[in-house]
Amino acid sequence: MRGQESRECQGRQEHGQFGTGTCDDSSAGAESRTGSARTLDKPAPAALDQRIAAVIHGAVGHLPRNERGRYEAWLDRHGAGPMTVAMRAWSAVPGLDREKFRQRYLSAAASDGVTDNLRAAAEAANAARTQGGLRDAGHFLAQAFQAVRSDQWVRMIGSGLSELFGVKSAAADPRRENPVQPRQISPVNGDPYPTLGQLAAILYNETSSLRVRPDGPDLESLRRAMAHVVLNRIDQLRRSDGVADKVLTPSAATAIFTNRVPSAVAAYNSSAAAAAAALARNEAPTSGAASAVYYNNRPDGSTGPNNSNPDKPLPFIFTFGPYDNVASSPHAPANSSYFTFFGPAR
Repeated sequence: MRGQESRECQGRQEHGQFGTGTCDDSSAGAESRTGSARTLDKPAPAALDQRIAAVIHGAVGHLPRNERGRYEAWLDRHGAGPMTVAMRAWSAVPGLDREKFRQRYLSAAASDGVTDNLRAAAEAANAARTQGGLRDAGHFLAQAFQAVRSDQWVRMIGSGLSELFGVKSAAADPRRENPVQPRQISPVNGDPYPTLGQLAAILYNETSSLRVRPDGPDLESLRRAMAHVVLNRIDQLRRSDGVADKVLTPSAATAIFTNRVPSAVAAYNSSAAAAAAALARNEAPTSGAASAVYYNNRPDGSTGPNNSNPDKPLPFIFTFGPYDNVASSPHAPANSSYFTFFGPAR
């Protein structure tokens, strides 16, 4: 029994399980304490998604025994996918105060304790460079879960994170839209911006078939520029059309959230991060592709103006490409797809 208690009192073990970290150190021998310290000093994974996954699963070990069953049941039903997407988006906009974080990502009923601990878990996972840092982040996530259980305000509405934490469904699962969710408003004309989930879906639908080439640019920069263009069109043109659909197709949602297809998950996570960064802006960019109001596919790197309105063609600003494209078309060939940006309108 003493050996079992010692394992529970320690931090993250060699096999990856977290302990509660709450027992009296005197119950464990010096050798156990030394081994635990060495483990906690080991480096955390370099990839953010791997760190987040460690935090999500490690939070179980920080919960009292009578709380673990419900949390583990949620993991069994939904996996770590929805929380990974949400925490990645949360960490892309660091430094938000409590109220802004709550308004952007959580139910309006979220308590201060839930809000603070979810925000701290995301920031700690992002910053963790050791197993000890991951253990601390798992503690914050467990604290949020316990606060939810004591607050008793979470309604079982069927969406994985909403069921557990009251996280806005658009932040966790863009297949669902919460009609009472606060909407971000354009600072220029007062029109509503898309939600985080809607904007992430637009970017995913535009770019998920693209693949980076050795001689081409990254996709993260393209997605960030696209995200700003979607908002610029609302600011300057009062238009929300001219871009991809704001809802994921059923097959895309299944690939991301159910089957966890690596390429789909990576594309969606990148899209969600770009969407969160753009929605955090106070003013629109004034230069480069992010200042445009229109983009289109081209099969080459041509820089001619956009002629969708022959009476007032928009000037060329920037081209991203070439990319490979696994869903090719005449305007977006398999081995030479470009996105060309135009505007702003004058």
